[in-house]
Amino acid sequence: GKGGYGDVYLVKKNNNYYAMKCTRKADISKDNGTDGFMAEKEILAHGKNTPYIIQLRYSFQDSVHLYYVMDFMQGGDLQNLIYKLDDKLNDGSAELKEYEANLKFYAGEIINGINAIHEFGYIHRDIKPANVLLGTDGHLKMGDFGTCLKMVEGKNKIQFRTGPGTLDYVAPEVLKNAVERNFKSYEQRVKV
Repeated sequence: GKGGYGDVYLVKKNNNYYAMKCTRKADISKDNGTDGFMAEKEILAHGKNTPYIIQLRYSFQDSVHLYYVMDFMQGGDLQNLIYKLDDKLNDGSAELKEYEANLKFYAGEIINGINAIHEFGYIHRDIKPANVLLGTDGHLKMGDFGTCLKMVEGKNKIQFRTGPGTLDYVAPEVLKNAVERNFKSYEQRVKV
């Protein structure tokens, strides 16, 4: 796969398959800083503590690249699943009830993944179907943490200098701030 900040390759070690994300160090611009890339490594390392986050197996670097070796999610991503189910979801068939139950299950797992990221002290900023990955067991895991930022300790908000993730999936008020270059902070509001 190819993303905005790196390429992902299927690799094999000792008869086990992994996904290896390769990012050029030169692509980590002064505007973006290293915050998102260090956040990605830290969140991936937390993956062993939750079933909703891709797990980091190895990380290393050379003079040109950063490498993250993660679990390979053989089921693909939620975006491709939606494309496959699109006709069936729109035809009003009897199978629709079954798909609705599955979608509710997936929505619950996505919420658990977002919650896990917040519990690690981060905000994702690029949640979209392509970043929700499927295992062969039918469970979802969140991926692609390159735009995540760490929350300010004890304040449940983040300070930022860069724009949000994929603009097609950004809330209107966040997009407006990005266009106006009005980067200040996001806050996580918690209902009690």
